[in-house]
Amino acid sequence: MKRIIFEIIIIFSISTISGIFYAFIKKIEIFPYDTKIYIFSKKYPEIKLLKTNEILKMKNIIIVDARERIFYEKGHIKGAINIPYDEIKINSYDFLKILNKDKEIVIYCDGGYCEASFIVAEFLIKNGFKNISVYIDGYPEWEKKGFPCEKNIY
Repeated sequence: MKRIIFEIIIIFSISTISGIFYAFIKKIEIFPYDTKIYIFSKKYPEIKLLKTNEILKMKNIIIVDARERIFYEKGHIKGAINIPYDEIKINSYDFLKILNKDKEIVIYCDGGYCEASFIVAEFLIKNGFKNISVYIDGYPEWEKKGFPCEKNIY
């Protein structure tokens, strides 16, 4: 019994050391600094992820809010178009005709682990759009930093 436990420990140790060595050689982050960005970058490798400071430097872009309409109306980035992730397939024709395939399109939602922007981004990519990015920090971060927002008050 002691021999079996010893062999298990040896195999585990060799496996762990081999894995760490492989990650080092291939430059794979074992403990990424920003987990949410890491997770989404692996799940959606074709989508460029942007932080707030990168968005502020961009010119002549279309900003898309992927959140549900009720949240868009409560507040959104100034000038953003609402394309709710939960309506993208139902109203796809309407949404696709308002966007320009030649422009850079930046999509956002609530940031963090919100996946709505990735659902819309993936849909647009599948429909021939090439210049698609996701603003990973999302609306809460934008609003918190005091950047221009709009609210639809009825």
